[in-house]
Amino acid sequence: MEKITGLTLKEVLRILKQAGLDSVPGAGAEILTDRMRNIISPKKATTEEWVRAMETCHEAGLPGSANIVFGSEETQEEVIEHLSVVRNLQDRTGGFLSFIPWTFQPQTKRFKVRAVATQEYLKVLGICRIFLDNISHIETSVMVLGKGVGQLALTSGADDISSVVIEENVLRSYGLKTEKEAVKFLKEGGFTPKRRDLFYNYDRYGNELAQVF
Repeated sequence: MEKITGLTLKEVLRILKQAGLDSVPGAGAEILTDRMRNIISPKKATTEEWVRAMETCHEAGLPGSANIVFGSEETQEEVIEHLSVVRNLQDRTGGFLSFIPWTFQPQTKRFKVRAVATQEYLKVLGICRIFLDNISHIETSVMVLGKGVGQLALTSGADDISSVVIEENVLRSYGLKTEKEAVKFLKEGGFTPKRRDLFYNYDRYGNELAQVF
């Protein structure tokens, strides 16, 4: 957007906030090491550029999420390096409301893909919960991983599930398509469903979910 408008990111964000923007998504992080970014996302921002962009967003009063995408050629050390970048940024800004671990889902065959077993996913999820002690919420993606893994994830460090997906055009979706389905999924896993807004406010919805299923 800086390149298109000729404005600084800070100026762009000021205009967007005036138009109603109140948060930013955490996509685009992938793995925050330049070696891996050159392999799987060479046209995207460098690690330094991503950090600068997110820090500017947070300073502008635009919180959001962060993620990690694993299951390609990354090393275990690079996973920890990625988490360190996110945690250090969170220490400075406090702008991340949640963190989402994703498994690599390329849209072409030119990338090396490593099948991520459930055990590995849950292990990385648990490490994220322990390591990112300054981010309040860890989300699991039922859309990508399916309901069975999603329920296990909620006992392995996650406290939130991906949203109800009405239409998904990027990834093959195994997710929850209705509110009723989401409530049933959570209750069957032994959890109490709560509806929230972006900022994890629950009270504004009262006991509506209790009446859904």
